[in-house]
Amino acid sequence: MVDLCLLYGHSGVSELGFVGKMLKRAVIVGGLLLGLWYLLPPLGEHAACRELDFDYLSSSVIQLSDIAASCQSGDISQLYYHRAYYVDMFYEGENAEYSSLNYHWHSHRMFMELVEVFAGELYRDDEARAEFLNAEYERMVLAAELNLRRYR
Repeated sequence: MVDLCLLYGHSGVSELGFVGKMLKRAVIVGGLLLGLWYLLPPLGEHAACRELDFDYLSSSVIQLSDIAASCQSGDISQLYYHRAYYVDMFYEGENAEYSSLNYHWHSHRMFMELVEVFAGELYRDDEARAEFLNAEYERMVLAAELNLRRYR
């Protein structure tokens, strides 16, 4: 059998050889893939988990619950659960037959939309923003539930 290094004029001693070069390439490619895997978001996470300005009012309660279940961050997941419950309560209040309850629901909705907009200006960090919005949703949901019970 003919030695390939001698055939091409290489001594073979200073060269890595075919297996050595392939191993070196495999380590480099593996390192690059591992670095990319670390930088990419988790595959199961919904894009809305990284974008808090997601239009949640146009989504259904089931869609919002699915988004919340896919989020890796606890605060952001909780925020989407709050939004799902809020949307559910909002539609329940919209369908109520009492006109003054409708008025309360519109005021709650307007207030929460303002809170959402201003939270984006106050908090640049998504975790801090989600924590603030969770506290506001808890307050607003409590007030909305009290209004809903009053009219039942």
